[in-house]
Amino acid sequence: MISIVIPWRRGNQNDRNDIADWCFKRYTHLFPNAEIIICDSEDGIFSRGKSINIGVKNCSGDYVVITDADYLFSEGMVKEIINKQSWTVGVKSENYSFLLKEASEKLIQNTPNVDISLLGDVGRFTQKNIWHVYGGLLAMPKENFMKVKFDPNFLGYGWEDEAFYFAMRSHFGKEFRTNQKMYHIFHERIAASDYMKNSTYNKEYYDRVYAPLKLQGKLMKDYVACYNKTTEVEV
Repeated sequence: MISIVIPWRRGNQNDRNDIADWCFKRYTHLFPNAEIIICDSEDGIFSRGKSINIGVKNCSGDYVVITDADYLFSEGMVKEIINKQSWTVGVKSENYSFLLKEASEKLIQNTPNVDISLLGDVGRFTQKNIWHVYGGLLAMPKENFMKVKFDPNFLGYGWEDEAFYFAMRSHFGKEFRTNQKMYHIFHERIAASDYMKNSTYNKEYYDRVYAPLKLQGKLMKDYVACYNKTTEVEV
């Protein structure tokens, strides 16, 4: 059985709620026989990483797909990612694009089963070669995920994907990536919210705890030991 795990907390951003509702329906279309779990850390500031951990721990599937409530991908990607690789990061960096606002608003007026191969003329921009795609869509056997898990000390969102990526690489080797395209659907961001502000805190935490491990050539073999410590981590 396959479980689709989506970290999400409904807030006061109407456009983001509308996009999430549309994506939930689309994921139901793309994975008609899968268990779909909307997960939330529930206590305090939303933690994307902690929410994912809760969702995967409680899911019934032996194979998990982790995605966010604002990503658009195709049936073709679904067929490739469920081939039971040891772990998958959905797309290559050059195939990851951001939809512009007008294109996003037009998109969610369509039915959720829209064929995205027909969206060739949608407004989008690609941050090609500016950063490496570490997340957006992840897939792996549940037992592989449970050996690593996300560091729950990351609040809000930001940098937890990169830490998890290097941890998975150190445990399971190079990831599989599809040749498909994936889009981030535009939504307004509230820069002053705790959800946004804590991404800055996350960067500081990442640089202090995990960046030294990468510089030492260790990748993230010490990842689990780091986040399981109850006192300040020394590296």
